[in-house]
Formats: sequence, structure tokens, C-alpha cells
Amino acid sequence: RPYFDDETSMRAVFYALIFPTAFFFAMVYTEGLFIGLAFSAIALAKRKQWLWAGLLGLFAAWTRAHGAALALPLLVIWLSEIKWREPIKPQLSLKWLGYGALALLPLAGYVIWRFSPLGEGWAQLQEFYFGRGMMTIGKSIEDWQRAINYGLHLGKGDGLVYIWIELATVALALAASLWLLRKDLPVALFSLAVVLLSVLSGSAQSMARYMLIVPALYIFLAQLGKNKTFDRTWTVASILLLGMEALLFAFDFWVG
Repeated sequence: RPYFDDETSMRAVFYALIFPTAFFFAMVYTEGLFIGLAFSAIALAKRKQWLWAGLLGLFAAWTRAHGAALALPLLVIWLSEIKWREPIKPQLSLKWLGYGALALLPLAGYVIWRFSPLGEGWAQLQEFYFGRGMMTIGKSIEDWQRAINYGLHLGKGDGLVYIWIELATVALALAASLWLLRKDLPVALFSLAVVLLSVLSGSAQSMARYMLIVPALYIFLAQLGKNKTFDRTWTVASILLLGMEALLFAFDFWVG
């Protein structure tokens, strides 16, 4: 709503619900719960509801590791309350510092969880079974090269379709995040963090699902959707892809 009129705002929601991998929102995966917590935390921080913003950000970090990145938009919103052209010291109240502490709750919550027995077990599982880690750049580059090579040269038609959906989804989410930088720095930074943490996690798989939690994606699509031709084209294409991927997933093919 801060970006658009009611019609375009609802279009952003509609585009989220028909995104090609949106069926994961309705399954036992963390994406649906995460966007409820993370998007609400950012919205509440913008409305200066810092206690709720911090708590929801904390719960988001306990829902999904990407939640730690919520500290970025919350800190930017917190710092924006300072009028930098005026004397700084009189503005540094205890209340303002308390809001800063609440803005750091997602990061603090993630660190506490990560070094708990639950977090340690999760990290070992991610590395052993999924080959993932935090910003493993070298390993990520190797795996992306392998995946692209498989899709372009070694795979059959299905491998080619899969890798191009993965690449197209990442490219769209990255473009949306960069486009939003001038319009909304906090949301853009969170979106970029989600993209980078996913792409550089060590495994070039599941990107079409991981990009579901990038808020800039739906804001960008809604902006493009003001054009009726784009709106109809994207709606038809997205729903058809959603149907195809949900059908394949139901038959035990991994599509996200």
C-alpha cells in the first residue's frame, strides 16, 4: 500500500499467490510462515511499532536462517529516525537506543539458535545432506557451473527447462531488488541479502523456491503489471507454470 493504489497493491498479492512455485506456501515448508513474519516485521518497523517488529523478526529468524538478514532493513529504518543535518547528541535518547536493540533481535536470535544444539544439528545436516553453508562462494561457483553445464550439455529437455527456470527466477529477483534500491532501501537490502545468501549457499538447487521470500519480487512485478499487456501475459504464463510444477511435484519430481 505505501507503493501503490489498492488495485495495484492487490495485484502484488495476486502475483505472489500465482508465482510458479507458490504451491510451496501451502505445504510443510517454511516459506509461507516466513513471509508472514518477515514482511510484517518490516511493515511494523516502518510504522514505528518496534516491539512487534523486533519480536516478529526474531520469530522469522527461528523459522528460517534468512531471517537474520532482517536486521538490515530494521537497522536502516531505525537509523533513518535520526535527522543527520541536526545536532546528533540530543536525539540519542534511551528510547531510541532501545529501538535499536529491538532492531537487532533477528540477528541476535539467529546467533543464539545457530550455536544451540538445534542449530548445530541443522548446520551439519545442511552441509552433509544438502551441501549448503553460509556464503560458501567458491563451492557455489563450482556448483552453478556444474548445474548450467548439465542443463545446457548433459541433461535432456527436462534438465534444460529446470535450470532455466532456476536462472530466470534468480535473475528476476535480483533485478527487482536492484530496481527497488532507490525507492525503498530497507526492503531492497533485505531482498538482495536473501538473493545472495541463497545463490551463494553452496548448492545451485531450489532457487525458484528460495526466491519466494524476496519481497521486492512482487513489488516489481506489480509495477510492471500496471501495463495490461504484461499483466495478462504474466498471469497466464505464471498460472500455467504453477500448474505444471505442482503437477510434477505431486508425481515426486523435484521442481523447486
